[in-house]
Amino acid sequence: MIIYSELGINDWSNIHANLYYMLMKVLLFSILFVLLFSISLSTSYAETWNVSIPGGAANPEVTV
Repeated sequence: MIIYSELGINDWSNIHANLYYMLMKVLLFSILFVLLFSISLSTSYAETWNVSIPGGAANPEVTV
């Protein structure tokens, strides 16, 4: 509490809103990173081992 009063921040709702916003931003970026990483990993796996992913970008003629 001393740290917040030294910074001049006395509104606890503002502090909690900022923490919630930062947490949501971190969660959003981590979800996007995991999605991009999994997509790139699956495509590189398919190219390396010559595995056909149905409906993927490597073979768009295959329909699910």
